[in-house]
Amino acid sequence: TLARLLQRFKEELRIETDPAARRAGEIWAVMVQAQSKLDVDDPNGALKTLLPWKARLISDGRDDDFAPLLVLLGKAYLKIGEYNEAQRNLQLAQSTLDNADPLNADVLVGLADIQLADAGNVKAALDYFSQAETEWPGTPVYMLALFGRADCEAKLGYTPEAIEHFGRAVKHLRNSTRQDDPRRKMLANII
Repeated sequence: TLARLLQRFKEELRIETDPAARRAGEIWAVMVQAQSKLDVDDPNGALKTLLPWKARLISDGRDDDFAPLLVLLGKAYLKIGEYNEAQRNLQLAQSTLDNADPLNADVLVGLADIQLADAGNVKAALDYFSQAETEWPGTPVYMLALFGRADCEAKLGYTPEAIEHFGRAVKHLRNSTRQDDPRRKMLANII
């Protein structure tokens, strides 16, 4: 199982002599563990995994390599409705990222979701989704950004734009995913 493989990986990291490689490996393992909890809708479990690591990494005096953990923290807080904490972690992640880092797309989608969930601010969410969709088309969250953009456009009455973006999403999913891809059902529900 994944837990057993991660435990074995962590044990092997203990004997790693290069501190930078050990730190990178530890961050990767924590990310995989937290993401697996988010994937099964266990945001509290993800928080229990991530929060001690955030404290440890900050106490090490570096903050230049843990933006991915902050993004996961933001996603976990968003899922439990702690919007201020979600936004704070996402913005902290963004402040440590280079402008060209594709992880910015995850941050933007998270900030858009906060705007919708917390404030109902469809216009602000549209701005975030649009930026993520246009600037980072090759990222894993591209489809979420495209879905969000089209949905916000529809809610704001921008019908031609919404139809265009829903059409692009349908075409992309039809051409590049399997029939059982859960994003197909997600898009159908949004439409």
